[in-house]
Amino acid sequence: MIYGLHNMNLINYCLCGCGKTTKKKYAPGHNLRIRNHMKNIPAELHPMHGKHHTAETKNKISANKKGKTCGENNPFYGKKHTEETLEKIKVASKNMWKSSEHRENFIFKNSGKNHWHWKGGRFIKKYPKEWTKELRETIKYRDNFKCQNSGCDNIVTTLNIHHIDYNIKNCHVENLITVCASCNVKANHKKNYWFNYYKIKIYNIYREN
Repeated sequence: MIYGLHNMNLINYCLCGCGKTTKKKYAPGHNLRIRNHMKNIPAELHPMHGKHHTAETKNKISANKKGKTCGENNPFYGKKHTEETLEKIKVASKNMWKSSEHRENFIFKNSGKNHWHWKGGRFIKKYPKEWTKELRETIKYRDNFKCQNSGCDNIVTTLNIHHIDYNIKNCHVENLITVCASCNVKANHKKNYWFNYYKIKIYNIYREN
């Protein structure tokens, strides 16, 4: 930061080191250079490696950010992605999941003790004796080994059996439906919507048969 020779206004230089002047810390988009650089350095060389913010620092960061990216303050407020951009995001996401390395890393980071719902290895839900492999395979066969969510376009091949009424004790065939692993997770949100959606699906399956 220096003083201009003519108007004595403060001049900020971009912190990425490019030499450009800016009214903020970084020139537009240049903060990504710092982020990308930090991703490429070994973990032990990161300035925060092995350190943790104090509760006081966390509160200060939270207070400083609060309200700055909400509503009209959000840089994307009132804007929408173009169809071209949405397609690029979709393709990039699909290609990411095609990588066996990415899938293995995701499973490792989100399973067992690494999962945010880990509770010391306690398995709370107990399925009834009717919940057998034969039953699950029968449901998959009935559903042609396909995810029954019509809007599903995932490439995930793992199929699960979903309890439509969310009662794991109810293993009646009309309460079970085949979904992919991704759609099974989705069904844990907006349960009323998915309950009605899959109820109609089951009704149509048996009506056609």
